[in-house]
Amino acid sequence: MDINNVHRIKVEKYLQRQHKILRLRAIERELGFPRGTIQKFTYEQRKLDDKRITALYHYFKKNRFK
Repeated sequence: MDINNVHRIKVEKYLQRQHKILRLRAIERELGFPRGTIQKFTYEQRKLDDKRITALYHYFKKNRFK
């Protein structure tokens, strides 16, 4: 399993568990994502591309992962 898959698994599991308490729009704005990108993943099961997974991983690692 390569590092991108590890990051994808961590980010996707974290978003699925915590999406109700996270301020998704604030995260999107800070990372420069189009509006609704994370919400579409959490509620509509759309896939996030690798570039966004990497950005989210580094954001969560810096701010939330423990």
